[in-house]
Amino acid sequence: TTPAEWEQLEGALFGASLFPYLAFLYFLGKEETNAPPLANTGFRFLLVFVFGSIPAAIAAKLLYGGAVLADVDPLHGAAESLLTITNLLIVLGFRQGLREAAAEANSEGAATAPQPDRTAPRLAAVGAAGASAALLVPGIGIAGSESASALLGWHAEPANALSIPTWAIHVSSLVEWVIAMGYIWQYAEASGNPRWRGLTLAMIPCHSSGLCAVTWHLLYNSPALAPVVAAQAALTTFGNTTIAFAAWRIASFEAERALDRQQAGERGGAEQAEAQEHEQGTQLQQATEKRRARAARDAAEALGDDGSYVLNLTAASVVAAAALKWGSLAVDPLFAPSNALAFSIVGAATAANVLKWSRNSAAAAEAAAVE
Repeated sequence: TTPAEWEQLEGALFGASLFPYLAFLYFLGKEETNAPPLANTGFRFLLVFVFGSIPAAIAAKLLYGGAVLADVDPLHGAAESLLTITNLLIVLGFRQGLREAAAEANSEGAATAPQPDRTAPRLAAVGAAGASAALLVPGIGIAGSESASALLGWHAEPANALSIPTWAIHVSSLVEWVIAMGYIWQYAEASGNPRWRGLTLAMIPCHSSGLCAVTWHLLYNSPALAPVVAAQAALTTFGNTTIAFAAWRIASFEAERALDRQQAGERGGAEQAEAQEHEQGTQLQQATEKRRARAARDAAEALGDDGSYVLNLTAASVVAAAALKWGSLAVDPLFAPSNALAFSIVGAATAANVLKWSRNSAAAAEAAAVE
């Protein structure tokens, strides 16, 4: 297969991925889905990233002698920052959704837990972000790479290597997506709609798509890794399809629940046996609501404030970016890129992600069976 054929396949797959994503946005935006508004905005903002990347790629080819976008760091970082914003909005949206679910539970009679003093965590977050900012000073990334090569005998860094800011953008995007999966899992319990967990599982292929991109960059965007980029496009298409299906299931559950309530109201004057059955159902519903309220409060109390979260995420992403940029120079296999190595990296990370959520699914099923 020629490079031109791989590029044609990638373009076709990325283009096809837009249609299931639009279906996902349609179902997610339905009123009965009850998605947190800011998270809904975040998912929609992804379209800004998609259409913003197109002129950036064109500019890279026209202004840099036919270069691919990934090899032009300023344009690459600017385009990818739109994805970071997308994922950050999604995360902050579900954090807000968990808080609102907790507030609703408190309004129904549960005692409000006293708010802890968050001064120390906020100061620590500010300090961490400030310290990590030193790594973003222009020239630090290149100087560190040159020092590692000269003093430690590590590999010389290729000219198309990502800068620390661009690496930080990629790291934060991957991390934010995983964090969003966790918050969505919690939102399933807090909102009383267990099918939100299905969205978490459906997001795994999209995360693997991001892993393909990061692995390609880790191997310095080698042209020999065209199958990895094609796999990224295929996983994006598949992932967008699975999240669309998950969003449809979420909306369907809420419609079914509304119908059940209507039918329960119509049985109000039924016989004694039905009345007893209805009473048992009511008791079960009350127990479920208590569990939901408790889960919502616990999740909200563990969140902390959004400002500290963003600062800590920024600091961690920058430090991880510097570690990737400089530490990779010591790893010999990265300078002999192969598709086998790339797919091994993506496969191992994906397997770890699948294992985590498989265990969570088993634990949730066990808890439901006990109740």
